[in-house]
Amino acid sequence: VGGGGGGTSTSTSSGAEVAFRVNKDGVDQTVTTNTYEKLTLSVEEFDTNNNFSANRFTPTVAGKYQINLGTYCPSTTGWCLVAIYKNGDSVALDGTTPSSHGIPSVSTLVDMNGTTDYVEAYVYHGGGTLVNGDTRFSHFSGFLVNGGGSGGGVSSGGGVSPSSFSANRNNVGQSIPNSTWTKIDWTTEKFDVGGEFANGTFTPTAAGKYLLTAKGYA
Repeated sequence: VGGGGGGTSTSTSSGAEVAFRVNKDGVDQTVTTNTYEKLTLSVEEFDTNNNFSANRFTPTVAGKYQINLGTYCPSTTGWCLVAIYKNGDSVALDGTTPSSHGIPSVSTLVDMNGTTDYVEAYVYHGGGTLVNGDTRFSHFSGFLVNGGGSGGGVSSGGGVSPSSFSANRNNVGQSIPNSTWTKIDWTTEKFDVGGEFANGTFTPTAAGKYLLTAKGYA
């Protein structure tokens, strides 16, 4: 099993709302089979801090961002994959087989420096050349969940300590028994703002509502 997990509470020092959501406005996109290609996203549903431009989100507020992506590969005879790229490299992906109708989605927590870091949406069509532009399927969004300040570090707001972490297996598989619930051993921390993740367990020291995500592949 390989995968990644993360979580966060919401707290920003600046009080600024930073969020965006864009779509393809119902326009299909032709892509090359068996190749990762950037999605073109022509319509902004909202972009609160004017940070989305030319199919790229470049936030000017540093912090941890929840990034979400979905699309649809119709009539595929192979894998349909979606990938979130940060600064030109894939940081999260998910996919579907031909039998699952080719409608993948992926979400991840991304640490952004508020100056040069950016994220983009990519698709891999393993059995065709058409990506469906239906706004219900093909969309890209994100929002600041904690942090604050232009190009600065994460800090607390409203007396609430920021708390977020992201961990993965560093591309190393884990053997698990068949048909048995097994705890995943997260070997590598990408970040742990509050120092609250240890031995595969997240134990926050502040009460509140937490958004937690986990993903694996077997």
